[in-house]
Formats: sequence, C-alpha cells, structure tokens
Amino acid sequence: MSKLLFVVAALAVGGAATAAKDLLSRDTRLPGSCISDSASFSKSVLGKVRKTISDPRLAAVRTTMGIAELPADSAVLVSDPAICRKASSAVADYRQMDQEAVELVLIRIGRRYWAEDGRMLGGEWPLVFLLDSTAAKVIAQH
Repeated sequence: MSKLLFVVAALAVGGAATAAKDLLSRDTRLPGSCISDSASFSKSVLGKVRKTISDPRLAAVRTTMGIAELPADSAVLVSDPAICRKASSAVADYRQMDQEAVELVLIRIGRRYWAEDGRMLGGEWPLVFLLDSTAAKVIAQH
C-alpha cells in the first residue's frame, strides 16, 4: 500500500512521473527480465553504447572491448523476456550469484549483446558484460 501511495504522491508532483513509472516497472519485473526500456537508466546506457560503437574517437575503447565500429543505430535495446532471462542467467553464472539479483539493461550490438547492471561496480563504474550471439554466455567483462 505504501508503494501505491508513493506513486500517487509522485504523480501529483510535477516532474515525478518518470520516477514513479520506473518504480512500478521494477516492482512488476520478473526475475531475469530486463529493466524497462522506458527507464532513465536504460536510455542512458543505450546512449553510451551508441556513442561507444560509433564515435571515431573511441576506437581504442572498442579495440580493448573487442567490438567493431558500427553505426549508432546498430545498438538496439532488448526487451524480449526469453533473451533477457538467458542474459541474466549468463551474467549470474559468470559472477556466481543468484539470477534474481541481476537487473540488466541489455543491448544488441551487431551479433553480440552488451549487458549492464548499474549495481555491479568495478571501482566507481558499472561493469559491462559482453555476451555471445545467443546471449547465453559471457565472453568478456569490462
């Protein structure tokens, strides 16, 4: 009931609708599903991936990560529940943790997947997992 009151109160306050929508999408999320494509974190990660794969100044980053230069629109946010479950399972297995603790933003880039959970940090930055073409195996962590 308190979450419902928060949502109603947030909707009444100007500019808080996005925060309420993000809260609702997280609360209804199934284990192994991806963070909503309307969430601000998803949009932020998508923008970062698009810049990473397309900006000529980031060639060294792409080389280090083992990804090719691609047009920005080659990065596509994934929301398919089956693919999201496979990716969450792959990251959970790789990190030796419970799949329910994984909340990914999943982005297809060419034949690979970029998976990011803002709560898994490598120092101060979120860890990025590159998955194979099936989204079932982590091939690199950055």
